[in-house]
Amino acid sequence: MAKQTSTPNFRFLFRNEEAQNQLVAPGDTLPVTVEFTPADNVPSRDWTLTLEAKTDQDISIFPSSNDTRDDGKIVSSTIFLTFPKTSNPTPIEIIAIATPSDGNPISRSRPVYLVNGLYEALQVTQIDDATRDDLGLPAGGAYVRLRHPGFAGGFKAFDLQPAWTDPNHRPVDLVNPAVETDDFFMPAPAKPVQVTLSLTREVKILGAGKRAEPLYFRGDSLFAASAWIEPPRASQPPDPVVRVALQRTGAVMTRDAIVNNAIRASAQAMSSGRYFQFIDRVFCGEHPQPPHLMELRQQARHPHAFVGGVNAYEMLKTATQVFLLTHCGVARDPDAFRDTAEEDGSRLGEYVSPEELSSRITSYLDLSSGRLPYIQRIIDTAFADREGTSRGLLCHGLIAARIDAPCLVELIWSYWHEEGMLVQTLNAISRRFQNVRAPGGRDPLAHLEIDPLRPLNGVLWGYIQDEWNRLSVQRRAYEYDHQYGLPIYGRAVPGLRPADSRSKFLEAFHNLLHRTYVFYKEDSDTTVIADGYPLLNSLKEVHLLLAQGAHNQFGDLPWTARVEMLMQQWILARPEMRDFLQSRPMVPYTERWMPAVDTMKTLQGWSDVTVTHFRDLGVYGEQVLLSVRWNDWIGINDENAAKNWARYWRPEIQSYIHAYRAVTGADLSNPEGVDVTPPSWHLRKRLALQRAR
Repeated sequence: MAKQTSTPNFRFLFRNEEAQNQLVAPGDTLPVTVEFTPADNVPSRDWTLTLEAKTDQDISIFPSSNDTRDDGKIVSSTIFLTFPKTSNPTPIEIIAIATPSDGNPISRSRPVYLVNGLYEALQVTQIDDATRDDLGLPAGGAYVRLRHPGFAGGFKAFDLQPAWTDPNHRPVDLVNPAVETDDFFMPAPAKPVQVTLSLTREVKILGAGKRAEPLYFRGDSLFAASAWIEPPRASQPPDPVVRVALQRTGAVMTRDAIVNNAIRASAQAMSSGRYFQFIDRVFCGEHPQPPHLMELRQQARHPHAFVGGVNAYEMLKTATQVFLLTHCGVARDPDAFRDTAEEDGSRLGEYVSPEELSSRITSYLDLSSGRLPYIQRIIDTAFADREGTSRGLLCHGLIAARIDAPCLVELIWSYWHEEGMLVQTLNAISRRFQNVRAPGGRDPLAHLEIDPLRPLNGVLWGYIQDEWNRLSVQRRAYEYDHQYGLPIYGRAVPGLRPADSRSKFLEAFHNLLHRTYVFYKEDSDTTVIADGYPLLNSLKEVHLLLAQGAHNQFGDLPWTARVEMLMQQWILARPEMRDFLQSRPMVPYTERWMPAVDTMKTLQGWSDVTVTHFRDLGVYGEQVLLSVRWNDWIGINDENAAKNWARYWRPEIQSYIHAYRAVTGADLSNPEGVDVTPPSWHLRKRLALQRAR
């Protein structure tokens, strides 16, 4: 490499502006461009520029390729950083690394500070005499409190220095209270004056003490928050004119509302994405191998010998059962609420920490001997004269695990995934894997070739060998009808004769969704106080119908169906399956297994409704029904409980109504009447119309 005659230079651009000490808020997307100028005698084509973001937070990074311009003198690279919605202030270091083709790389870095409450305005309040005395401010004058939410969300954590100035950039005189507080206080002005808050960061300079560097907001200007300070208002006689302002009805929180948080936290922990992460950690992480697998390999001729066949499938099945066992109970630990607490804050109107949510659910359960009040009511009425609980499955008494830690799994999740062709997709692949030709003249899967060199081959072998041990379509169909009165149609379930069908459930459930939709319209109207009692009565009706179907196979079949369908999702999400079932890469699917199902539906000529809507019906329908089943609605006669339920589950209910219309064509928000036709009838009718085109 030629001898350098000047020092290489890095130029950091945040949103195309040179600004260091960048401030960003949760949810922001920040474009960062770095321009690197090599030494005079070194061509820029000999350099590669890469950008990294060093932080403990989960930041989405979208890089772009290197670009050379200005007659080949400058190499530039750009990344787009999308920051998580977190309540924790976080420093992020942007690192630029320039690597020559033959030499040592050089790097430079710039800081970015993730601050909560950054976009909120400067808050100004007048201090009354009582508050002044409590704060220990000097008597004999009026004072103004200055507050910015950023000091609670990161300014103080990063030791950022505030500077309060007037329009002439002169410092504002502040008064320090005797009581320690994060707020700032100034004497009330005699006339309106504008006050501006700016921030600096003290940086140590080697051999030169400290230097104050400015803080930037969105890259193009110095961070500043301004507000007008008004003088104290003189007392005035009462205004004879009554002034009226419209606002939305306030929420009155009830103790049972915490059940909604616990159900959503448990549902998040059992999601398909979490399941895939769990399986990857078990089989692909740095965990020790299971003892029985190590013993088999020690007996083999090679220490890394393949242990396949049924073993691979059995290991997957066992891991899936362990995953569901450890995540399906009522969320109580603070860690269970960490991923949902932020969004729950927007639903509840205030942020509640995971520790506080855990304390609330514990306090709520302690009122009924550590159990859900609904379960305690059942024990008090139906089993009052029976023996106590038993820790053993085959001992006398009630099973403690079913009473103290019910599994929050709802069969409607499996129903909608089955209607979305998840099970049928893997059945078609299993049939072709065994070299069985599909019905009809042409087999759409004729080119299916699963090589034995990758894990999926052994898993499929074990899956087929275990077919006799899995739930049949008929068993699931009978239980769908028993719990929800939902029939399914197909050659595998001809002429079902159920002994006990929940025929009124669909009408009651759709009526509940319709009344909830009407409540949303009234609740958003500031001229109306929405009535919650029709909603409460509908909740009680659905609650009773769900309880009537909670017998016989209720305890085990939903759990077993979930285990089997989670494994089916994992198989369809494998890279080997993606190699065979080429899907549309630009479709924004929410889960990895979904492209394979939509591709199979196209190959087989099944319904052309995307599996995304079926997945939404299963996921959101499960959470809504769990909140109706496990809350003690029979013991509640407060309309505020129904209002809190509707407001909390609004995203899920609105999404369910939309997905149901997309799948069946029936609009549950239709004011002219509630549709009670079974969804399978709508699906069959729409498929016939699709094939007739």
